[in-house]
Amino acid sequence: MKGFERVLTVLLVISLGSAFGCGEGSTVRSNNRTANNTNNSNNTNNSNNAAFTGEMLIKDLSEAQTTAVCHADGAAFDALYDVSTPSGRSSCLVSAALNAVFDAEDEDTDASKAAACQGYFDDCMADDEDPLVSDDCFSVEAQESCAATVNELTACREARISFDRAQLAGFNSESCASLTTEEGFEKIAVLFEETEEPAACASLGDQCPGLY
Repeated sequence: MKGFERVLTVLLVISLGSAFGCGEGSTVRSNNRTANNTNNSNNTNNSNNAAFTGEMLIKDLSEAQTTAVCHADGAAFDALYDVSTPSGRSSCLVSAALNAVFDAEDEDTDASKAAACQGYFDDCMADDEDPLVSDDCFSVEAQESCAATVNELTACREARISFDRAQLAGFNSESCASLTTEEGFEKIAVLFEETEEPAACASLGDQCPGLY
């Protein structure tokens, strides 16, 4: 069930213009970092040092630092979708309702769809599958020209998380019975409507096109 929850998570993130992707092309990044270190003896960003500061430019991060930033992003979204939190519960509920509605046959009633939703919801809440943290994050080519700082990236991430949390808060008092009706499904559909990019993310997009 958690797999379907993650599909919802990805759809929510994409609807906000957010996605992750960093492991691809790590050899190219490592080679570029080596060349940079050779040309600048004061450069302390090397592939064996994962420590980073908020003032560092995304393009200057070493491979290890990039992975650390990616993990921080993943951990932040994991916290948002933790099933022990209201937002995590709402995420499970919304994804369970979607799954139940999409799987429904013509003969299914609101009651049968609600029952199916409850099963998916219970599975999601009980699932202890590995978190979303991974080595997948930035587009390598885009990172190499990204003049934004880690602080700017973090500000964008937090803005997106705040938006997601606010959206999911609208489902805190909902149930499978309420969300598997036509009216409930229309409420879920609002989550996938196109929205304006958070202000904190606008400058990031300008400085780092194609980063995500």
